[in-house]
Amino acid sequence: MQKLSKPRIPAIACPHCQGRAIVRSSETFTPLYRELRLRCEDDECGHAFVASLSVIRTVTPSQKPNPSIQLPLTTAANALPPRAPANDDMPYPANDIGSCGPEVPLPAANDTAPPVTPLVAEG
Repeated sequence: MQKLSKPRIPAIACPHCQGRAIVRSSETFTPLYRELRLRCEDDECGHAFVASLSVIRTVTPSQKPNPSIQLPLTTAANALPPRAPANDDMPYPANDIGSCGPEVPLPAANDTAPPVTPLVAEG
């Protein structure tokens, strides 16, 4: 015999007391946007508020797609935030030649980098 479970009631933390706030009702505005009305279960708090629920991207494409719905597809490449490019794409380090402002010209493409004088610690 299969055990019957109670249906789960959607809930989030109350922004004021951090208690459980449950969804009391909702209204659909578009297939991708819905507003939820919530109420905190803590009677001493009693906060009632509206939250939004938006569909923002696809993780697994639908087997029965709606042609009017266009969502970006999450892939491994775009699931993570973009990373900054490495500095080795620049011909010279950013803190060397040309970083003092427009009065210091960058060397021409066929010029070589100026020689580096090593620093010697005095002891």
